[in-house]
Amino acid sequence: MTKKIFIIITSRSSYSKFKSILDELKKKKISFEIICSSSSVLEKYGNLDKQIVSDGYKIFEKVYNNIEHESLENNSKSVGMAIIEFSGLFKRFRPKMIVVMGDRYEVIAPTIAASYQNILVSHVQGGEISGNIDDKVRDAISCLSDYHFPATQKSAIRLKKILKNHKNIFLVGCPSIDLAKKVKKKSFMSFDFYKTYSGVGSKIDFSKKYIVVMQHSVTDEYGSSQEQVLKTYEAIIESNLQTIWFWPNSDAGSFDISKVLRKKRELDNKNLSNIFFIKNMSPEHFLELLNRSNGIIGNSSAAIRECSYLGVPSINIGSRQKGREIGKNVTSTNHSKSKILNLIKKKFINKKNNKVDTTYGNGKAGFKIANILSHLV
Repeated sequence: MTKKIFIIITSRSSYSKFKSILDELKKKKISFEIICSSSSVLEKYGNLDKQIVSDGYKIFEKVYNNIEHESLENNSKSVGMAIIEFSGLFKRFRPKMIVVMGDRYEVIAPTIAASYQNILVSHVQGGEISGNIDDKVRDAISCLSDYHFPATQKSAIRLKKILKNHKNIFLVGCPSIDLAKKVKKKSFMSFDFYKTYSGVGSKIDFSKKYIVVMQHSVTDEYGSSQEQVLKTYEAIIESNLQTIWFWPNSDAGSFDISKVLRKKRELDNKNLSNIFFIKNMSPEHFLELLNRSNGIIGNSSAAIRECSYLGVPSINIGSRQKGREIGKNVTSTNHSKSKILNLIKKKFINKKNNKVDTTYGNGKAGFKIANILSHLV
């Protein structure tokens, strides 16, 4: 049974970037199948697979590979499990090509499995630098891939330095900017937040000022996650700004972050009058939430990519995004409560959006990638 293209979705961040590519492939009536794995199929990370189905897409296969309790050892085991599962899946269905996104640890598994079965690999967002183990993973995926879709000019240049074949590098931009471009035109949220999504904590009055927090663990700094996130938490509490706080992804150390936030939520219930915790949102709704917010704080690439285009003020904490190309909307700091709090007061209290920054593209990446893929298969 031969299928042409397998789209590998592993997390909420990869889906947000794949969304415009899927839409364009569908428009062009190009045959593809969606494979969901890792955190995308787990309830604890927000049932992303259900979101994909509600967006009108069918999931061809699900790969369950995550080992519970996200630690360095268990993440390594999760990669091993994924290689085994993807190897069997590719043997059964023989796709001509798989398309993978980014630099997360779980993305290297299908890349290895496909490469050893002579299946073509297309890699979106290679060539970037982010200052942690993701750099090694990203470059390894690029070296195993046959076609490359970098998001920025600098990334494309870097890819040319590390790859032998320069002909298969296509500068296209970041696909999530395609969604940001659509959202940028809206001055309102097109959905009822509390009727659409569930979470825990205090309800937010969206007619007033609010901010968004997305802070993940840093694999290279494993063991420091709790201490780091507590600095952010304390600054948020003291700022008294309404806050939508997203639970972390599945990187090693995320269990520790979730544990300390749950503990704080239970013990400091009286102090949590300004925080609402949520697992996941659809890519479009997430960007609408960001676009109307007073800013985003943490270490998510969304603050670097999508928010640079939207012009949303961003406070980038720590080393997770070190090396990324950043726009004027971003201010970086370390894990200091006082510095974080001062920046919140300076950048978020009186919101002043920056101009559109097109470092990561002009909103046509999905169209470009789908068009190129149509000629490759």
